[in-house]
Amino acid sequence: MLPMGQDGRPSGASGQFALRKNTNALIAGWTRQNEIALLFEGSKNAGLYAVPVEGGEAVQITDHWSSYPSWSPDGRTIYYRGDGNDAYWGLFRVPAEGGSRTELAFQGEALGIPIPGGGPSLSSDGTRLCFAGVRRSDVESGKFPSALYVADSGGGEPVRLTDGGRAPTWSPDGKKIAFTRGYEISGEKLAELFVVPAAGGEPHQISTVEDRVEGSSSAWSPDGELVAYLGRDNTLRVIPAAGGPSRILASNVGAVGGRGVAWSPDGQEIAFTAGDRIWKIARGGGEPKEVRIGLQGTPAQIDWSPDGKRMLFTFFKGGETELWLMTDFPDPESTQVVRFQLGK
Repeated sequence: MLPMGQDGRPSGASGQFALRKNTNALIAGWTRQNEIALLFEGSKNAGLYAVPVEGGEAVQITDHWSSYPSWSPDGRTIYYRGDGNDAYWGLFRVPAEGGSRTELAFQGEALGIPIPGGGPSLSSDGTRLCFAGVRRSDVESGKFPSALYVADSGGGEPVRLTDGGRAPTWSPDGKKIAFTRGYEISGEKLAELFVVPAAGGEPHQISTVEDRVEGSSSAWSPDGELVAYLGRDNTLRVIPAAGGPSRILASNVGAVGGRGVAWSPDGQEIAFTAGDRIWKIARGGGEPKEVRIGLQGTPAQIDWSPDGKRMLFTFFKGGETELWLMTDFPDPESTQVVRFQLGK
């Protein structure tokens, strides 16, 4: 805060006032009562929930920040990305009906998982998982060179598979992994789909710029023929896993960044999240049907249970913008901040 004189010039030294938390929003302005209006993001959380595929009342599985769920093939365990016990993200597993979580211990490069879209994705036999991660040493140095890694589902030493990559998904036969990789042309952020051997090798690009890959989602069909993904033109699409033109199944699906897709176990339907809802659509397209979850908030990444009866999804709640007023200055010792809910 800088005091100003009648001549429009600074009349003294500037002062500082501590805020309740960081904010990227602009100062909202001054009130006639000499208060400064500030905008902050309210507290938020992201947990895992399960709901019947026909819709109904969702059941909470985790009560902490959790995302990118992946159901084990036997339906007993859920793997996901979550906030760890220290400053880093990690990979965890939890019983499908809820309970205490277990962090997967990785040796070797001591990986952290700070990037969105990191997975994990489980192989069809449940013995291995693939995820996108960065080394903790890189995070501590301020660098974030991500890579895809493959590891045993129980932990151990991950094997580096590719440089870069997000949204990994295993092929049904366990031999290949599809993933997205972002790039930039003339300031525009784009992404493409690739397939790489699970044992390692050179990735093969299966999409083109005309396929409008958004980059945050991919899911391999149970028969191995197609990869489903969300397009940056707000579409749900499928593309042949061997390469070829994509096909639009649904348009105008709303905001898609950070959302997910999942196939039904029989391969006849695709579930996807877009906007603030969960939908499912037939493999051949048609009118999407909403899966009601009985919650107010935003569903994100999704997975379909192996028995076909339930859907598992990340659910964000909170985080609404709040208006706060700072009063009683220029004395920093008496400064107060009072919250007012927007719209009230």
